Amino acid sequence: MAKSGPKPKYDPVFAGHARRLCMLGATMQELADYFSVARCTIATWSTQYPDFGQAVAEGRIAADSVIAEKLYEKAKGYEVEAAKLVQVDGEWKELTYTRRMAPDTQAAIFWLRNRRPQNWRETVEHQHINVEKFLATLEAAGERARNARRR
Repeated sequence: MAKSGPKPKYDPVFAGHARRLCMLGATMQELADYFSVARCTIATWSTQYPDFGQAVAEGRIAADSVIAEKLYEKAKGYEVEAAKLVQVDGEWKELTYTRRMAPDTQAAIFWLRNRRPQNWRETVEHQHINVEKFLATLEAAGERARNARRR
């Protein structure tokens, strides 16, 4: 017996589109907008159609790995080949050289805080106080201040 109800909107061709979009950095909402479906539909397709889910995962991993590599390079510093035009004996010549880019402190901090949060996170010390005791101390200080004014 045939299924009743509307035909699913999913097309196997969507997997390739999703992979390429995720490689460009598309979010789940952007995928939903591209396919003209709700965001929850993208999640459903990812579980219901393994090829689609794998394409999304692979595309995201590929994009993230490129960015992670660039962030790492910026954090540690890197060298890049560059060229400039110089005039030698009245003639213009292209001179190539290696340009050294200094490590970027902010990129290094970001990298370490995310990769090693146990060692590099910003810790905020919270001090817990006994509220009743604190209020009693304030009351006593207020009473002393009032008594000092009366004298």
